[in-house]
Amino acid sequence: TLKDLIDFAGVFNESFYGCNKVLVTRNLSQNRTIESISVDVLDSFKLRPRDSVMVPSYSYKSNDLYKVTIEGRVKRPGTYFVLPGETLSTLVNRAGGYERDAYEYGAALFRQEAINQEERFAQLNYSDTLNYIVSSLGKPRINIASHVLGHLADEVRATNVIGRIITEFNINTLKNQPELNIPLQNNDRIVVPSLQKIVYMFGDFKNNLNASYKPEYTIKDYINLVGGLKDSAYSEIIVIDPNGKTQIYSKNIFSIGRGDIDIYPGSIIYAPRNISKIN
Repeated sequence: TLKDLIDFAGVFNESFYGCNKVLVTRNLSQNRTIESISVDVLDSFKLRPRDSVMVPSYSYKSNDLYKVTIEGRVKRPGTYFVLPGETLSTLVNRAGGYERDAYEYGAALFRQEAINQEERFAQLNYSDTLNYIVSSLGKPRINIASHVLGHLADEVRATNVIGRIITEFNINTLKNQPELNIPLQNNDRIVVPSLQKIVYMFGDFKNNLNASYKPEYTIKDYINLVGGLKDSAYSEIIVIDPNGKTQIYSKNIFSIGRGDIDIYPGSIIYAPRNISKIN
């Protein structure tokens, strides 16, 4: 019987539980039939030559879960498991929403895929810088000492990649414009800071200081606070908004008023160094 065959094969294993039928394919001389046999009648079902028995099994495959972390000024910071396709606003809501002092405009999403891309481009930048230094040697009025070469090479190599993704964090905006609601990926890390009324000044300024944010101040006011630019600074100034967006402004803009240069709490004003001007 069919039961004898199943007993001979070691009876059903645990993956069969939940199923209640066995399929028997009868290969007859003229045709082939498939019969579904209930487990209640296994001992009465007679097998024939060329019969083929298929015992179904049940396997549970869970959906892949992503692990993401949210830190800072949310009500329940921590690590969460999310399904593929879940969005940033979903995670913020699961974390209880923002605290009252959360600075949504300065929130940041960090992603491993972006880190990998930045590392590749940092290597290209390092190669381009060294090529420029080497090609400049021997040119008139350019004198670069060997210890400066080593210092510049170390500085470029030490580039820190963070993998930040620029995206929208305002919940109302994400609700009204769902196309901005970015899907999460595995190992994403979200940081929501508190509001800090500081403007950060880095680079080739005569004094590297951090200034208190004042809504009426223009970029020219902040540069005057730190004594202006060094002679080795580029003519373009880089302004990084708290949300990570970067804009470049030329020094000749400073003399025509505020224009479209907006400075926010947490903005970074950076004066890059022109290495061709280093003596």
